Amino acid sequence: MARWVRAAKYGDWVMTRRRAVHVYSGHPSAEPDAMIDNRCSRVCFVLLMLFILSACDSGTLFDARPQPGAAPGQRVGTGPDFAGLIDRLKPTVLNIRAGGVTRGSAFVVHRDGYLLTALHVVNAQQALEVTFDSTRFEEVVVVSRDEASDLALLKVNAGQDWQVLDIDAGRDVRLGEWLVVLGNPFGQGLTASVGVVGSAGNALGGMNEAGWIQTDASVNPGNSGGPVVDSRGQVIGVATARISLGPGVGFIVPIESGRRLLNDVLTGQ
Repeated sequence: MARWVRAAKYGDWVMTRRRAVHVYSGHPSAEPDAMIDNRCSRVCFVLLMLFILSACDSGTLFDARPQPGAAPGQRVGTGPDFAGLIDRLKPTVLNIRAGGVTRGSAFVVHRDGYLLTALHVVNAQQALEVTFDSTRFEEVVVVSRDEASDLALLKVNAGQDWQVLDIDAGRDVRLGEWLVVLGNPFGQGLTASVGVVGSAGNALGGMNEAGWIQTDASVNPGNSGGPVVDSRGQVIGVATARISLGPGVGFIVPIESGRRLLNDVLTGQ
């Protein structure tokens, strides 16, 4: 029981061991429920605001653990940082020209100067040349074609120390995962567009038995034949086509087709 220091008067608040009571006619009665609820609501609101401010200040309001399959440093609810990835892959992507006109892009897949690109980029009968950072290579030949997948393998006859994009580590893509379409449409530097995998295994115009990968990333003019990589820089396909009706839809040839093309040439098949 509470110990009294003076006589209670009508209307006084007094505290017992368990609750505050109001004195009416000399007898304690419970504090009205509405007043208790109102006070609790104010206290809860103040505590909630203090928690939110503290969490925002420390950067822990959202879970900072990486998502499964996310790029290193990626947080939940955010996209990967592609800037470092693009810088690293820049030396592997080249511009293709024919008859003095830009035709598309290609990328290095073997240290001996083999390049992978889209077949429609090199179907013209003019002599081909590739350009990178204002350096022009004119001795370029088409060594293999695959009309079913719209891919072609080129060979640059130059004593160049090529940086290579590895296409050996194939895997199945997942719907919704990040990807980057890279290209070198003007021969002066890399361009990039970012999107996600919209679907996989599509047929397009009767081509590519392996099925196309669909994405909302832009396949801009001049980027056909460029590599498409995931958030870790692993090649998943070759940029090939786009549909411009309505929202842009890009199509990608899975890299398995390009790997077969290269292996057939290297093994003499």
